[in-house]
Amino acid sequence: MAQRLLKEHRELQKEAKKPDPEIILAPVEGNLYHWEGTIKGPEATPYEGGRFRLDVIVPSSYPLAAPNFRFTTTIFHPNVHPKTGEICLDILKKRVVTGLDLAINVQSDNRSAFAS
Repeated sequence: MAQRLLKEHRELQKEAKKPDPEIILAPVEGNLYHWEGTIKGPEATPYEGGRFRLDVIVPSSYPLAAPNFRFTTTIFHPNVHPKTGEICLDILKKRVVTGLDLAINVQSDNRSAFAS
């Protein structure tokens, strides 16, 4: 499992090096089971221009169990619990999603929820 998390960390580091990255996630103090980061609000949505902080707990059974993602920045979104910041997506119950996949899915959902 550590190998998988290290691979995902490398992929996320590549994303973070891009100019104005959409997603930044990294382990907290080298702990591969606790990550923090930010996601950029998608253009042409009420979230445009925003940066939203995430806290991610990776279970010891990963990748068989999905990570627990929670917004630590207040965000009003139909798939985010208003008090806890937990992401409430059915996809988490159906299959395991990697950190990068989930971050991209959350961002895509933000775009589609407010598309005209």
